[in-house]
Amino acid sequence: MIELRGHHLLCTSLFQGSGYSEEFVKRMTEVVEKCIPNEEIRLITGMDHVCEKCPNKQEDNTCRLGNRDVLMKDEKTLEYAGFAKGQICRQKELLEGIRRIGKEQFEEICGTCRWCKMGYCSHEGLHNFCENKRGKL
Repeated sequence: MIELRGHHLLCTSLFQGSGYSEEFVKRMTEVVEKCIPNEEIRLITGMDHVCEKCPNKQEDNTCRLGNRDVLMKDEKTLEYAGFAKGQICRQKELLEGIRRIGKEQFEEICGTCRWCKMGYCSHEGLHNFCENKRGKL
């Protein structure tokens, strides 16, 4: 079972093959490929499988970019998508939850993210991804 932190629901949905480092991109690609329709995913706040290869992960399992901000992103993503910490979901359920996130909520969660600022992520892109994926389930 994959454990995925709240805001990584958004990151894995919008991932385009770029990242902090080659090792991080490889790990993110592995996680994205594991998020198949029948795979169970446990939703968490805090470090997950993706974080293990992030160059911003510190020895004490916190994020160099600001642990409080990242945890807020996790909590808000879960809240706005209608999920609870520790909940186990499959892809279809996750897509339905992600679609519940409104544009203002997306901006609140992702507005300070460097990948969003660089144009890799958008609310419209997130909803397009969900619609395309749902049509294939």
